[in-house]
Amino acid sequence: MKPVAQASASAWVSANAGSGKTYVLVTRLVALMLSGVAPEKLLCLTYTRSAAAEMQERLFALLSDWTLMPDAKLAAEIKARLEMTPDARTLRLARTLFARALETPGGLRIQTIHGFCESVLKRFPIEAGLSPHFRLLDEQQARAMQADLVRAQINSADPERRASIARLTRHLTEDAMAQLAGNILNHRDKFPANEAIGARLEKIAQTMDLPDWAFDIEVLLQAHAEAYLPSVVPLISALSQASAKSDRAQGERLGNWAEHARAGAHASAWPHLEAVFMTKEGAPRARLVTAAFSGAHTPIVEALVEQGNAVAVLRNRLNAAQALALTGDIYRFAADLIAAYETAKYRLGVLDYDDLIVATNRLLSSRSATQWVLFKIDRGLEHILVDEAQDTSPAQWQVIAALADEFFAGDAAHAAPRTVFAVGDEKQSIYSFQGADPTGFEKMRSFFAEKSEAGGGTMNFVPLIESRRSAPEILAAVDLVFADPSRAEGLMAAGT
Repeated sequence: MKPVAQASASAWVSANAGSGKTYVLVTRLVALMLSGVAPEKLLCLTYTRSAAAEMQERLFALLSDWTLMPDAKLAAEIKARLEMTPDARTLRLARTLFARALETPGGLRIQTIHGFCESVLKRFPIEAGLSPHFRLLDEQQARAMQADLVRAQINSADPERRASIARLTRHLTEDAMAQLAGNILNHRDKFPANEAIGARLEKIAQTMDLPDWAFDIEVLLQAHAEAYLPSVVPLISALSQASAKSDRAQGERLGNWAEHARAGAHASAWPHLEAVFMTKEGAPRARLVTAAFSGAHTPIVEALVEQGNAVAVLRNRLNAAQALALTGDIYRFAADLIAAYETAKYRLGVLDYDDLIVATNRLLSSRSATQWVLFKIDRGLEHILVDEAQDTSPAQWQVIAALADEFFAGDAAHAAPRTVFAVGDEKQSIYSFQGADPTGFEKMRSFFAEKSEAGGGTMNFVPLIESRRSAPEILAAVDLVFADPSRAEGLMAAGT
């Protein structure tokens, strides 16, 4: 635990499941306070409010125990936890930490990233371009608002929008539409605005080898009909006169296709042609005709197989075209939904959890008031600790990086060291949840290591390989599996 307790150095802790991440964080907090750091100068960011409450509870329990502990026992506990031999002054300081933590102005800053961002925005609403009286939209209110907006989209008065929504609802149930809306709003920065939808679909069409994003699938069906209608007449004639019922059924299907295709009804013709080569379940037919028919009509069967191959290619292109069209419907639904959601929040003067991150990043990266805001925040901040760092999203890391950047540059240079401390395990990441990035943990370790070293500091990398949750036999089996480099390569971003 010595690198963890080294208050003068930043540290990045890779902790396996059951290795004691909360214990490590509490140890770091205690080490910093014992080194003389005022509790109000610490910021500990956790993933959930329950995790923040647990950490504070464990910290207070430890410090309250130290308050009345005899010298010998207290010295032994500090030595075991921090790997240091405390002197009389350190023992006296240890006994005061509980009172100092309790009396910290505003309380200890052990909070979620969203809670921290909300506190910053409440402090600087004008600089962030927000109403000073903005409220946070809780999850229940957000779901209710989203449900109202989805209903409004479904009942749109615009004929084109109604047609687009109708295509979507043929594929999605009411619950699935609600889930889609939630996913869209949780990843709203990934969707194009209405004016950019065409360009986005054009790029997708190119990758799918389709003529363009707005073409009519009738064009594909018509081209196939023009190519194969002349040669299908002898096929239909031969199959309709076959002795086997299954062969005659194939001739009937081909005849129905030809009849609709000649009439120009290519969309209604397609199911009949598809049925010649595919089962009702959508699988390729095991055989197109009977063995007897095949032996008596070899050239005709060869022509049927040739058309079957063309139909397979056509079917893939039709699926691609339908997927592209559905993507366009989703994009249009998303653009309208996002615009309506932003308007509704603005009218009510509310922000949701994602807005807290976006607004804080905007505040910390804009040029107008950034230096003043960072100066005010930075004067009250000396050490940042990040819990469950593997689940921190790129946007959340941007907030942390903006704060920590002041640790390593300009007027922020202090005689006392200022550090960044993170603990996590990318193998446990809930990838994509709240935008977590699988490679972010390793990327940010490298980022902060470079920043720290460039500022003359130190970044310790501390792997915690023990586990208190699994039996030794299970751990040995897992180690054996991943001893093979080819398996271990994909386990972590660093490849180890």
